[in-house]
Amino acid sequence: MSSVGSEFPIEMRRVRHLKEQYRDLPEGAGAYGALTLEHVLQRAEEAQASGDIIRILQAFTELKGCE
Repeated sequence: MSSVGSEFPIEMRRVRHLKEQYRDLPEGAGAYGALTLEHVLQRAEEAQASGDIIRILQAFTELKGCE
């Protein structure tokens, strides 16, 4: 059984990888997507550092929605 505590870092890694895929698109086609994902990751890192479970759950939901 998984939990937000164990899944949160996995989702962060997944979104970091996704950000790199956007960044690697030719001719800057994914620049906006990469920047958007960077902002999502910043919010997730801040939530994690705060220890505020509500912020963590919101960030987790946002991470899960990244494609």
